[in-house]
Amino acid sequence: MKRKLYSFLSLICTFVISAVLLCGCSLLGRETSSSASESIVQEATVKASVLEKTGTMVVIKVEKAEEDTTLMDIMDLLKASGELDFKVVSGMVSELNGVANPADYSSCWMLYTSDAEMSNTAWGTVEYNGMAMGSAILGADTLTVIANAYYVWSFQSF
Repeated sequence: MKRKLYSFLSLICTFVISAVLLCGCSLLGRETSSSASESIVQEATVKASVLEKTGTMVVIKVEKAEEDTTLMDIMDLLKASGELDFKVVSGMVSELNGVANPADYSSCWMLYTSDAEMSNTAWGTVEYNGMAMGSAILGADTLTVIANAYYVWSFQSF
């Protein structure tokens, strides 16, 4: 009798463990699918383009962005799409579209923005389409972007 009871309990335990494992795998599959669709949604919530690129100016317009998106995030997306090429050395944008800062830094890429809260006109301005934009108060890796703002890289000599 005890042997039959142990066999029955063993069978029930095996059934329960199998059910838990199957449900767990099913739930994991759902989470993976959900995560994949969330990342697609995240990419769809960012929209930016390069409006102009010359040897001395690159103009980026952000049309739509998530709350914590930085300019570097936008630039990485634009690089992945082939719209922009750049290099960063020691946290500084050292080259844009083949134009590099010289070793003596007598010229370099400077960042300006139409976002008044993230710029300082006392540090200098640049004109684009009749708008005077102030020098960005943060670097591209920490500058949070906003929708409908312009971000202008200007190659300047000192």
